Amino acid sequence: MKEVNVGVGIIILSIPENKILLGKRSKKHSHGVNTWCSPGGHIEFGETPEDAITRETFEEVGLKVRSLRYIGFTNDVFKKEEKHYITLWFETNIFTGKIKDTDELKNVAWFSIKKLPKLLFLSTENYLKKFEKYIYYKYN
Repeated sequence: MKEVNVGVGIIILSIPENKILLGKRSKKHSHGVNTWCSPGGHIEFGETPEDAITRETFEEVGLKVRSLRYIGFTNDVFKKEEKHYITLWFETNIFTGKIKDTDELKNVAWFSIKKLPKLLFLSTENYLKKFEKYIYYKYN
């Protein structure tokens, strides 16, 4: 029997530029290589979702995030890879540190909400589709 996993993702905002932080998934990942995504990952045993996204963000892009707001979830089925995730999404515009590439995310950069790169990672794409009106009205 296949499992359903729980992951976390974060929309890191640069206001007033209306940009979000994305990076290209590296070969270290088991799926979604070379797609663009927000920082995120698995919740480790005993971790809260907030602790998981704080850890994952620092590991993947070098930022320490604060003042997290839960903003929804996505149901992400990767058919080809036979993986299924429920991804809990957070957002923040409060962070410290210097953005850097890591062995998990490359080409980390700010992208306009209106002009995102092609080939988004499924969970990032699902979040942006699900909450498109919310994002558009909130940040425009």
